[in-house]
Amino acid sequence: MIKKAQKTVFEFIKAFSAEHGYAPTLQEIQEKFDFKSISTAHYHVKKLQGAGYLEKVEGKSRSIKAKNVSFGGLLSKVMPEYFSLPVLGSANCGEATIFAVEDPHEFVSIPSTVLSRKSKDGLFVLRADGDSMNQAKVGTAKLSIENGDYVIVDSNENTPSDGDYVLSVIDGCANIKRFKRVDGRFALVPESTNPDHKQFFISNASNYIVNGKIIGVIK
Repeated sequence: MIKKAQKTVFEFIKAFSAEHGYAPTLQEIQEKFDFKSISTAHYHVKKLQGAGYLEKVEGKSRSIKAKNVSFGGLLSKVMPEYFSLPVLGSANCGEATIFAVEDPHEFVSIPSTVLSRKSKDGLFVLRADGDSMNQAKVGTAKLSIENGDYVIVDSNENTPSDGDYVLSVIDGCANIKRFKRVDGRFALVPESTNPDHKQFFISNASNYIVNGKIIGVIK
């Protein structure tokens, strides 16, 4: 019988594998769930293998593979739906100097299971430019945003909560930052190894809008 903790580990392995194209290591599973040791991650993986939810791939360093099954032991014959999302230009991970041009000439396909949603309504993609978010932790996989990465934006989420990663438009230019409360005020905060990047405080007078919440990163 699969316990709740193993179901959570299985769903993480499926999501990680769909997003990266390969399975997480035991160490990555340990870090994701803050297990005290790798042996705990190994225990849950062995339980899932014994129950038929994971299989071992011989000769590979990342040797586990999530089977296409649903809990209850029934095979799922439905292939995941893929969303074709438009790439609407670039956005800065630094100073707001690049415009996002809403004239898509490029599209990316993403499994709906990765985004945990049934509709692509309001979703689009931007290419990240700069290094001000290279220590971000976006989504369930806790991915950073490096120069050249693609970020997935939900334009329906334009009223951010404290801690959300957002696409904002400052003086007409696209910008990627984390929306956080700092000293009682809201700010757009970088998360970077580069100390030159500074936070930007938001006031009612700011020429600023939120265009959406960043819900994923494509490396």
